[in-house]
Amino acid sequence: PYSGYMVDSATISFTYQRSGIVGDTLAKHKVSIYELTQPLNPLNDYYSDMDLTGYFDADKPIAQGELNAKNFVKGTKEKNDSIWNVANKEFLWSFRLNNETTQKLFNLDKNALSDRKAFQQAFKGIYVTTQLVNSSGEGSIIRFNMLSQKSYMTLYYSYERRDKYNTIVDTIRSNYSFYFNHESVRANRFTNNTGNIVVNDPSVQNLYIQSMAGTNAKFKFPEEIYSWVDSINDNTHKVGISTVDLVFHIDTTLSRINKYTLPSELQIKQKNTKTGKLETPTFLNTSGGYDAAFIGGSINYTTLTYHFRFARGFFESVLHNDNKIFEREFYLTPISYKENYNRVVLRSSEGLQTDEKRLKLDIKYVKFH
Repeated sequence: PYSGYMVDSATISFTYQRSGIVGDTLAKHKVSIYELTQPLNPLNDYYSDMDLTGYFDADKPIAQGELNAKNFVKGTKEKNDSIWNVANKEFLWSFRLNNETTQKLFNLDKNALSDRKAFQQAFKGIYVTTQLVNSSGEGSIIRFNMLSQKSYMTLYYSYERRDKYNTIVDTIRSNYSFYFNHESVRANRFTNNTGNIVVNDPSVQNLYIQSMAGTNAKFKFPEEIYSWVDSINDNTHKVGISTVDLVFHIDTTLSRINKYTLPSELQIKQKNTKTGKLETPTFLNTSGGYDAAFIGGSINYTTLTYHFRFARGFFESVLHNDNKIFEREFYLTPISYKENYNRVVLRSSEGLQTDEKRLKLDIKYVKFH
């Protein structure tokens, strides 16, 4: 600390909007904030089910508080009931840091305050987690806008102003803010309780799609496709494939579409057998290059389905077994893994052969001489 300067307090604040809330807005959360013991590396990949062992000391929160979505910080002339419905209004959660952390920030030298890397070594970051207090309720998820100009950590301090006789004539109160920006490494971590949902079972009649360490739907294409080709080939006509669509029907009851927003788009990924990562499926085209195997994936709100179309030339290559499609593992996944918490339950095909809303492969073709 500098001579004549005195520390007062420190706070950390996060902003959110009403559109960033799902669930019960009155669900009370116990929010705990911890200082990281090791920094996040911008060159590393962090997944939403990452192991946090060694990243923070669970016995030493630097701030805590119990509040719900409507316990936001208000201006002196604002009232909850008058501003809650204001479009695009930014609400604020603010927490006071403990004395140890406040003093640590106050003791930072000029180098740490002026050099980003030096600051990261002195203060490696934060981990924010919540626990539902009224556990009998539904709970809620709140999305913070970490890049908002109102999301920051602030140190409040004062200093003495002296005259030429070194007599204290005034005490000036000031503050210093630490902002989150695009250079800050940010990662979300989630734990999910699947409850009565059956997972890792190929015989299920429903497919559950949810981001944030949720679930994907694994599927493979049946080799019966070859049998279908043989059945339409009568050696007197040629067959031309018009379109091939993979159609997923939404289970409107289990998806609770009257309460929860459906994902506007899904995507098909393929597991890389060497790295284990999910990648965009491709196929070798007639020019010797690689094209995306599927197009589409947007929701059709009229039919409540998701459609994926085989790219031109891909299905033909499948029929010739050029791409060994039956050996591939495909996954139906959310379009956004990190922060989009919309989810959907789809109909499978297992045991639903007579159900019009089962998963289906819709092939349109023409015969000609």
